[in-house]
Amino acid sequence: MRVLFAASELTPIAKVGGLADVMAALPAALKRVGVEAAVVIPRYSFINVSRIKRLASSIAVPLARGVEHVSLYRGTHAKTGVPVFLVENDRYLSSGPGPYFNATAFVGGRKEIQRFTFFSKAVAELLARGAFGSVDVVHCNDWHTGPLASLLTRMNADKTPINADKDAPRKNPRKSALHPRKSATTKVVFTIHNLANQGRWNAAEIDRWMLVKGESSPFAKSGADYNFMAEGIRSADWITTVSESYSREILTPQYGEGLEKLLASRRKRLTGILNGIDYAFFDPAHDPLIPNRFSIKDIGWKPLNKLWLQHHFGFRVASDIPLFGLISRLTEQKGIDLIPPAIKEYVSPVKSRRGGTTWQAAAQFVFLGQGAPEHEQALVALAQKYPSTVFTKIGFDEPLAHAIYAGSDFFLMPSRFEPSGLGQMIAMRYGSVPIVRATGGLADTVFDNSTGFVFLKESAKDLASAIGRALVCYREAPLRFSDIRRQCMEQDFDFVNAAKQYRDLYYARPNAPPRNAGRG
Repeated sequence: MRVLFAASELTPIAKVGGLADVMAALPAALKRVGVEAAVVIPRYSFINVSRIKRLASSIAVPLARGVEHVSLYRGTHAKTGVPVFLVENDRYLSSGPGPYFNATAFVGGRKEIQRFTFFSKAVAELLARGAFGSVDVVHCNDWHTGPLASLLTRMNADKTPINADKDAPRKNPRKSALHPRKSATTKVVFTIHNLANQGRWNAAEIDRWMLVKGESSPFAKSGADYNFMAEGIRSADWITTVSESYSREILTPQYGEGLEKLLASRRKRLTGILNGIDYAFFDPAHDPLIPNRFSIKDIGWKPLNKLWLQHHFGFRVASDIPLFGLISRLTEQKGIDLIPPAIKEYVSPVKSRRGGTTWQAAAQFVFLGQGAPEHEQALVALAQKYPSTVFTKIGFDEPLAHAIYAGSDFFLMPSRFEPSGLGQMIAMRYGSVPIVRATGGLADTVFDNSTGFVFLKESAKDLASAIGRALVCYREAPLRFSDIRRQCMEQDFDFVNAAKQYRDLYYARPNAPPRNAGRG
């Protein structure tokens, strides 16, 4: 079984959010369970290709305005050994910022739509020419590769390459990359990582840009637009989400983002498979990025990481002051707007119970991330107002992220919705107790007063209450807190668990859905 993952991100060479981590970890985990996997992403301008092999150049990709050419590079993921393909094109893929044109990672305009529509079309052409070798399953991810799902559906139906070069020799369909020996066509799996980010754009404009003379569109209109998230859902042989709870939630108007009816029509081909994390990479016992390594067997070393953080950020260095961490895209989805009003009562210094002249806050907070300007500014303002108890860094910093996971006592994830969530899994691996809202993958992984503190309503008041309960546990029931921390570290979120389920799905007969398909 050979699987090609198509995506917009891949850790560490092109990372914005959790999708990049999944694209690194899942193919590696599949390799461990006997499935050959590779990944293809655009070759963004900042990716150095001077030391990797160019497999092909000047591959034609026809568009309405004329032919664009792509080059294909093949390298190997430095940490996992998984093959990585990079598609290069100066006009659409390899110039300008990357991966996205908007700091929130939500589709921001025409350039982004054209970038990923072109990427999908280029990958389809390369597949048709056998450039990736034999491929049994193409695994598409989020709206960026929704067009690819529809393009492959047409190719499978026609059994001919899209806009094939008339002068190129025709391959025997049963021997080509799209028609491996054990299957008449390449199967398509489409994973929804974030349904809210849909890639919607005016259909007529896309047609004028993309379609050559006489070509009909492979896409279906949603009103006057094409919706590339909907294309993936409509066209794939199987749809997955990244947690079981989210697979049920998106069938409802509250979480369906306007696509709940389409999803309901395909619910027999809809499966929730909880994401995992790379336990070799996120391992506090061997992590080279943290000041003091530790494990569940010698957890006594963990508090030293908090002391390091406190000193590093200019906080009061004291083991009895709990430290809360947050590492996130700073968007409304993540509930970032709930944080400033929720923590104000905990960051204002008050006189110490011990008396004297020492003043201290109830807790300390460290925020790391980037996203919407208003959320960035709100967290920066908190740090400016309370410099002795709040630190904010805007941007992405892998070493600092690991230090926060290792040094924080609690980890904040007040998401309005969370398809899977990786932060809470990494935090638990490092013994940082998550504080989360009960939604999606957070509801599947964090259990109140057992492996974290959970609140229900999308409100600053409820978040503040959960933080308060966590503080009471930390200060007044230290043995209970230690037990919760230990239970967190005992959880098993190794991506191999998810890989086994994906392997079963890839091999599943069309009318034999996996056990949890269509639940809810």
